Amino acid sequence: YAQYWACLALSHVAHRHTVNIARIGRTKGVFDGLNRCLGFVESKGVACGVLSQLAFCNTYNSTAIAETEGLLPRLVSVMGDARASDRQAATCALSNCAANSKRVARQIVAVQGMLDALLAMCRPPRAWLGGTAGAGQGGGGAEQEEAESDDEEDEWRVIISAIGCLDNLSHYREVRPMLQQIEVESKLLPILKLDMTSSTSHGPTVIVAESAMVLTRLLPLQRLNALDLPRVILETITHCTRCAINRVQWANFAWRLADVLEPLARLSLCPAYQNALCECG
Repeated sequence: YAQYWACLALSHVAHRHTVNIARIGRTKGVFDGLNRCLGFVESKGVACGVLSQLAFCNTYNSTAIAETEGLLPRLVSVMGDARASDRQAATCALSNCAANSKRVARQIVAVQGMLDALLAMCRPPRAWLGGTAGAGQGGGGAEQEEAESDDEEDEWRVIISAIGCLDNLSHYREVRPMLQQIEVESKLLPILKLDMTSSTSHGPTVIVAESAMVLTRLLPLQRLNALDLPRVILETITHCTRCAINRVQWANFAWRLADVLEPLARLSLCPAYQNALCECG
C-alpha cells in the first residue's frame, strides 16, 4: 500500500492549492511515478485523482502528462475498469488535460480505444431511463436500497465526467472531425430526453445541457435545428452563460465564457430556437 499512501499524500498537498500543484508538477520523476502507480489495484484510483488535480487549469502539467511515455494509454485502460470511481477519476484526468491544450487533446483522441471507452460511459443510469433503480426486484431491505443509491450516484459521476470530457474535446475544431466519425450523436440523443426534474441535484441538468452543447459543435445547422431541443435545455445553457459572465461556479463547474458562447451562437442561427433564446434572456 506504499503507492496508495504516497498518492494520497500528494492529493492532500495539491488540494485547491495552485502553487503546490505547480511545485509537484515540476518535481523530477513525479509523472513517471504516478504512471507506475496506475499499475497497482490499490493505488490506481487515487493516482488518477492526483493526475486530475495536477492537470486542472495547468497547461504545463497537462503537457507533461501527455508526454510521459505510456501514461495516456494507461489512463485509457483504467476507463474500462470495473470500479466506477476509478473510471470516473481516469476520465476526469483526461478531461482536465484536454481542457488546457489543443495539442494534448489531439494526443488524447489518438490513443487507441480512447473514444470507444468514452462513448461506452455515456449511458444514463438505469434509474433515469425508467423508474427507480432496483424497483420490482423485491426484498433486500434498507441495506440494498442504500447500496443501489450509492451505485446510482457512482454512475452519475461517471457519466458527468464522460460528457465533460467530450465537451472539452469538442472545443477544438481540429478534434471535431474525429468525434464526428464515431457514434456521438446516437449516444447523446437519449440523454437529451432525460427528465431533469426527477432529481434534487444538478447532475441531470448539467449532463443534458453539456450533451446539447457538444452536439451544437458537431452537427450541421440543419440537423441541429431539427433536434427541437426542449426549452429547459436552452434555459440551462443561458444560465451557464450568466455564470461564466459573472465568474460564478454552478453545479461544481467553473463555466468558461468561450465554451458556452459558441453553442449559443450556433443555436441562434437556427429558426427553431431564436424566439425561445430571446425569451430566456
